[in-house]
Amino acid sequence: LCEICLAEGKIVTAEDVHHKDSFNNYCGNERLEKAYDANNLMSLCKKHHAELHKNHTSPRGFDLEQYKKDHPEEFS
Repeated sequence: LCEICLAEGKIVTAEDVHHKDSFNNYCGNERLEKAYDANNLMSLCKKHHAELHKNHTSPRGFDLEQYKKDHPEEFS
């Protein structure tokens, strides 16, 4: 299920996997570790995955709590 939709109280099938902290920020073995670290992955629907890459990319990675603060209308 999409993790953002779930936080909004909606049940939506996830179709994509998103890296919270992009593995492109790393090199060598550390890059592989980030790419396949289950704690660095989020399940998302197509809508939220596209939205994150369009509007919320950050070298720090995705922060769901900050997303909630930035989009309070979605979490009422």
